[in-house]
Amino acid sequence: MDRKDFLKAGLTIVTGLPFAWRFSPHSSNTKKITERSLDSWTKTGGPIGGLGYNVRYRTDQPESMFVTDAWTGLQKTADGGQNWSDANEGIGFREGPSDDAIPVFAFKIDPNNNDIMWAGMEFGGGLYKSIDGGNNWAKKDNGINLDPIPDASLLTIRHIEITPGNSDSIFIMGEIHTGEWGNEFERVKGFVYHSSDGGDNFSLLEEFNSLTRWMFINPDNTDQILLATGIFDREADTDDPGEVYASGSGIGMYRSEDGGNSWIPSNQGITESNSMFMGGADRDPDNPGTVIVASGNNNDHNKGTFGAIYRSTDFGSNWTDVTPDLAYDAEPFTAIAFAPSDPDIVYAGSAQAIYRSTDNGLSWTRYAGQNGAPYGPPGIRSGVPIDMVVHPKDPNILYVNNYGGGVFKSEDGGQNWVSWSKGYSGADIHSIAVDPNEPGQILANGRSGIFKSDDAGDNWSGISYGYAAFPEGFGSAFDPVDQTGKTLLCSDEHESFLLRSVDGGLNWAPVLYLETGEVGNRHGARTILFTPSDPNTVYAGFMAAGFHSDPHKVDFAESMGIYRSDDGGQNWQEINTGLPSGAQSRNVTDIAISHQNPDLVYISLREGGIYKTSDGGQNWQDIKGTLPAGENWNDVWKQNDPIPRNSLLSIAVHPENDQTIFIGGNSFGIYRSQDGGANWSQVLTPQTLIDNGTRDHGHITSIVIDPAEPSNMYAGEWHGGVYHSSDSGESWNLMNDMLSTRSVAMLKMSSQGEYLYAATQGEGVFRYQLKEITTSNDELYLDIPAELKLKQNYPNPFNPNTTINYSIARSGFVTLSVYNINGQKVMTLVQKRQAAGDHSIMFDAKSLSSGVYIYRLQANGAEVTKKLTLVK
Repeated sequence: MDRKDFLKAGLTIVTGLPFAWRFSPHSSNTKKITERSLDSWTKTGGPIGGLGYNVRYRTDQPESMFVTDAWTGLQKTADGGQNWSDANEGIGFREGPSDDAIPVFAFKIDPNNNDIMWAGMEFGGGLYKSIDGGNNWAKKDNGINLDPIPDASLLTIRHIEITPGNSDSIFIMGEIHTGEWGNEFERVKGFVYHSSDGGDNFSLLEEFNSLTRWMFINPDNTDQILLATGIFDREADTDDPGEVYASGSGIGMYRSEDGGNSWIPSNQGITESNSMFMGGADRDPDNPGTVIVASGNNNDHNKGTFGAIYRSTDFGSNWTDVTPDLAYDAEPFTAIAFAPSDPDIVYAGSAQAIYRSTDNGLSWTRYAGQNGAPYGPPGIRSGVPIDMVVHPKDPNILYVNNYGGGVFKSEDGGQNWVSWSKGYSGADIHSIAVDPNEPGQILANGRSGIFKSDDAGDNWSGISYGYAAFPEGFGSAFDPVDQTGKTLLCSDEHESFLLRSVDGGLNWAPVLYLETGEVGNRHGARTILFTPSDPNTVYAGFMAAGFHSDPHKVDFAESMGIYRSDDGGQNWQEINTGLPSGAQSRNVTDIAISHQNPDLVYISLREGGIYKTSDGGQNWQDIKGTLPAGENWNDVWKQNDPIPRNSLLSIAVHPENDQTIFIGGNSFGIYRSQDGGANWSQVLTPQTLIDNGTRDHGHITSIVIDPAEPSNMYAGEWHGGVYHSSDSGESWNLMNDMLSTRSVAMLKMSSQGEYLYAATQGEGVFRYQLKEITTSNDELYLDIPAELKLKQNYPNPFNPNTTINYSIARSGFVTLSVYNINGQKVMTLVQKRQAAGDHSIMFDAKSLSSGVYIYRLQANGAEVTKKLTLVK
């Protein structure tokens, strides 16, 4: 019986009866691994992270909140943040390496009518409007020049403002990309557009020499407008008078008295000895003339120009410096928020701390994190607080959206924090590791730091404590000797630290530090790998930072090569003899170790091909060998994308035959050698990647061979997702179902092949269950439907949302799926391990047509189904 026939038989649609009872193994302490035919990825919704921007709530329904993220777009919650779902219906613009990112950079709820909402996009994505509370969106950017400077990046919208009392009057602000680089960031211009007809048409009012960030319109005189310019990670399109730096200072505040038709600087009291990039701002809700702005810029920090906080009581005509005493001189301030219910309470944020004022911003109390970390939940590096709001009724409840850290919530005025992004993630993950002794215990390391999950990614804990509170994570590994899974190694991408923890990440100690970190010369260990046959031996491969932001880059720095430890990662020695040196060399992208011989190691280089050692790294030899006729390792992809054939990103060795190796190219597919590198043949062609991906080339970032069934192989690709081969690489097929972000940075598999994990750029970690761990002994018992309780969905009929409640008698792996009347699966609602008890899930059927559907619950060997009716 094939899969379709099985589903038809099991669903018993005609009679409406539940699935047949069946015998299943009785639970015991004996583990048994059985094959499971799952056909889609599960998005774990974590770890926390992303490039957040706005956080907002409806004033008429404060529990209805929205947050924006540059990867996952607009997210909404109806229960104050307990559950999140995307709100991107109708937003057609996509970006990123795999064209899956939804870069919403600005979000505004119309204060005159909360059902009207606006969303602004990055890089020419334009402007969208919703008139039904964010359920549907329509493009509204007529008159906006989305490409003002040809050959530079397209226009990005950063803020949207509505005139008080007039929903037809809309202003938009943001950045005009110049394509010119400053000291650390791009030099950008700013703009203000205006519409007087509800967004049907826009006209340009003014351009500025710095990004335009915030706007305030005086409700008592709407011709009077105050404008803040700048942000922490862009430079102004100004010149340094001393010609020392590649850009000049920011331009601060501007003011208009005629509705935005003309503008004058409004910086009286603001000094250029402090940063003039006004990234944070808010207005007193009871006194429109009182405005507080926060300045700070990372590049200004490098110049010795520090952030400040300024306060005005005359709508920006004059400013007073109210900067708190700083723990760090160079602390850039990036966010400000008044409490609507008590405007004497004001919050200010930086990447280091949250400050609270109880006297309308005149004085401040500082709150920061614990154990060496900045503010935020324990173990989570906060990133940069980019926007914050205070609950409308409780001045002690504060929400912050972070550039790099997701959404946090505090209920005690900023002193303590919890992660508020469960269920969605915009995290950029660079590496993932699986505990060899426990398939559901994993590490994820990336832009938001290092995280650990004990339940296959359903829940995550931040472990960026102490030394591990670095801004850019890189590699990660479990020590296989430690059966508890508490001995860990991790690395950062900038400072070339290797850290070790023996208590599950609560405390970290440096075991290697290579003293880099200045701009343009940042490095880290992307790959940390214990040898399968001698777990005391560990290898770490270093490479220049930046691959995960641009794999096409060809002018990266020489890196540190490879290091070896013989005591489980406590002490390290350099082992680079025989490796090439010079520009772009010794960038180790991946490591593959023989399963039989700890001294037989293969490494791939970002430029330089593949090298092999047979003596544990004392000597390395080039094994590019003989390529097929007509190919040359110095060939490049094409003139305007000159990636050489010897640029390699990944490598894998057959677990049973260490002379069979696979290499993944940076444009040229996958090659295989069956004689230790003497000869090579191509098994996955660039044309295949082009046909199935989103670009005219592909980057094989990861290759994994199933240790239990080596004929099964998996390859991760930067632009096109995940490929599977069931015949040792002879043929390949895509396996992207439910992989909503196809930009895969790394794949890892559990030691017995139960789970395949994908680290992605922009949506955290995905999980694919290949096998199921069950328990068994010689006893059998009858599983009856009482094992499961599946309630009728409510409402029913419905359009388009309904809630399904169910309960399971004991913890186990749960699947809840929806099928059409022909027995074809149309959606998987739940696919994960869950605890015993009651559960609930909302089914959003907006993508389905009207009709009768079947929903099927499976857990612990039992199955039960019910019908539901969608009426549109």
